[in-house]
Amino acid sequence: MVDNSDACKVANDPGSAWTYLAGRGAQILVDTVDIYDGDTKVGTAPVVNGVWQFTASALTTGEHRFTARSNSLQSNPWHLTVREALQLSAPRVVEVFMDSGTGFGNSLNLAKVTNSATVVVEYADMQAGDSVTMNWNGAASSTSQTKLVESATGLVFVVPGTYSDDNIDLRVSVSYTVTPVGDISRVSSPELVFKVTYNSLEGHPDFVEGYTTSYYTFSYSAGEIVVSNTLSNGTLLGTTSTVAATAETRVRFDDPGSSLLVNKRGPQPWALSETWPTNVEGIGFKLIYYTGELGKPGPVILPVATYSNGGTTMRIEFYKIGFVKSGTLLSGEWVNWTVGAARLKYMGFTITHDINIVVV
Repeated sequence: MVDNSDACKVANDPGSAWTYLAGRGAQILVDTVDIYDGDTKVGTAPVVNGVWQFTASALTTGEHRFTARSNSLQSNPWHLTVREALQLSAPRVVEVFMDSGTGFGNSLNLAKVTNSATVVVEYADMQAGDSVTMNWNGAASSTSQTKLVESATGLVFVVPGTYSDDNIDLRVSVSYTVTPVGDISRVSSPELVFKVTYNSLEGHPDFVEGYTTSYYTFSYSAGEIVVSNTLSNGTLLGTTSTVAATAETRVRFDDPGSSLLVNKRGPQPWALSETWPTNVEGIGFKLIYYTGELGKPGPVILPVATYSNGGTTMRIEFYKIGFVKSGTLLSGEWVNWTVGAARLKYMGFTITHDINIVVV
């Protein structure tokens, strides 16, 4: 009787056909064998020249235990696990600003200093042992990396900054393929497509004597924001306290130069974006100056002049900008207002405590 105790396979497409071939080095005593899945007979296979073959089709998902039997004789079992056909979503690049309906398109904005790009891969039924290959495809340069899944929490690939720098003003597509554990077939994900953008900062501003960087420090007394995904994108969810700066800041441009608002809590928005992403998916924010919305992230060109924040107040407003996942908006510096080629820190905007996002 056939002894195939080392047989163990994983199928990843329910309903596909799987063929079992056995008989190597075994003494065949019968002309046919009955094939069982557990205690259920699923077919009969002829024995030809000491070898039998059986094809099982339309297997359900889950565990299967196949044996070959003839009268009182029974083989060792073949164990087979059938997984659901993988349904892959596109990867996420932490530094990429997703359009979110702004009309500007997905972008990796290198005006915010970025030494690398972080590609996050997550998909349903991710299992330890799956082999994942990340593909970064740019018009000027491309790269790929392969890793084995260690846990179902996801994989992170770090792409060196040179592959972003090489593709400034060009489109990049990022995708991945999965070879499930125990299988040889590969499944491909959709692509994430974005443009790499960059505007250098210019000019040589300096602080007016006696002045330096000042800060606006905000608090959010509720400590949490409760949000339902039935709300429309663009819904105002809450606002911080309105505060004045810790001190007056004055900076002088003696030649025309650039100003950039750097997002410290998420990817750098497109230069003309009105709503900024945070570290929590689906939550965005706006900076509201005492005269109205502070302005776009930039960079923007400022003429020769002395600039001051004396007598001004500010607040931060929180908005739903997409499908929200629970998380924590981290305290600390949220925005760094930077000016000139030397990236002089003009002002900073901080929040005093973490804010929990609760999805109901």
